[in-house]
Amino acid sequence: SEFSNEMENTFNVDNESPDKMTLDKFNQIQTGMTYEQVVTIVGSEGTLSTESTYGNQSMKIYYWYASNGISNASISFTNGKVSAKSQIGL
Repeated sequence: SEFSNEMENTFNVDNESPDKMTLDKFNQIQTGMTYEQVVTIVGSEGTLSTESTYGNQSMKIYYWYASNGISNASISFTNGKVSAKSQIGL
């Protein structure tokens, strides 16, 4: 049944919290996506690290950590859309 498949998948996640960043999730994030789309992919809201505005351009940089608490991804949003992304150790 569909339910038992979902249960199996839940237990095969290698102890990674569903709200943490993974390389697989990072690779799904594409330029032009909205913050809301990224939150849906990762499963959590991330941490706002930088916010700046130049004229009519607003820039925000969010971090998401992996389950080890060290590896992370930083996603830059310009006017609410992904403009750049980088990751360390995912």
